[in-house]
Amino acid sequence: MNGPPAVELAWSRGPGAEACIDGRELAAEVQATIGRPVLPVTLPMGGGGPPSLAEGSLRLEGKVQPLGRGWMAVVEVRALGPELRREVALDAPECRRFDEALVLVVALLAEAALPTAPRLTLPTPSPSVSVGIGPDFAVATGMLPGVAVGFGLATEVALPPLWHLAAWAHAWPISKALDGGSGGGLSAWTFGAAPCIGPVGHQPLSFFGCAGASGGVVYASGEGLEVSHTSSRPYLQAEIRAGLRMRIAGPVFLRLEVGAGVPIGRDSYQFTGTDGTSHAVFETAPVVALGRLAVEFRAP
Repeated sequence: MNGPPAVELAWSRGPGAEACIDGRELAAEVQATIGRPVLPVTLPMGGGGPPSLAEGSLRLEGKVQPLGRGWMAVVEVRALGPELRREVALDAPECRRFDEALVLVVALLAEAALPTAPRLTLPTPSPSVSVGIGPDFAVATGMLPGVAVGFGLATEVALPPLWHLAAWAHAWPISKALDGGSGGGLSAWTFGAAPCIGPVGHQPLSFFGCAGASGGVVYASGEGLEVSHTSSRPYLQAEIRAGLRMRIAGPVFLRLEVGAGVPIGRDSYQFTGTDGTSHAVFETAPVVALGRLAVEFRAP
């Protein structure tokens, strides 16, 4: 008793589609889906057609190529009954996001051409973890004198379908607090982390919220004083933020966040003048307004 017809797959990638799934990988994925051998057919060099079809075989021929800002694939059945043809397009910059659709289309065509084939069972795609990282620009009022500006790096690990974990680090250059030309300059290093909730895929636009904490060290040094002292104090605050993420191009995103921090302990900074009078120049605010702007590179 003869077994079911063999399935051959002749797959090619057009100019500009070299990063798309290749024939061997596609054949292996389709084989795992339909439960029967799928043999990749090597196309001859120089653009010639595929080799002759083996007797009793089923061949599927397909090609993927760029289409505008996305991708287009055509798959055809070349044996066993009437010709079947399907076209499928994807409007996305990364060709490998086309993989699941291509496996599905090829598997369905193979099943349609083999009426005695076993029932098609599609694997359940598992959500993938993605990582984002990039430079981060922060502003805060109430943590240091005036409007303080921080420069740093932020990263995020996405845990589908909704949760992600964010972490960041910033350097805050000197902000001065003066009274009559005398006072102090304050600078800081801070580090923070927060669990966040919101979509974590590669959507063109998404919103999210985070609740976490930042901590670090505030450095203070005298300005315009006869006797100047330098000190460092720990700093810690709870934070809550809301933000949006917008795709710029490919894996590059722009992220904007606004929020507030509540310092755990409020430090005050003062100096004593030559007349013995104490001058208060700055005290940490009870609520710190926060803003952040970042460019984020996400993978995969």
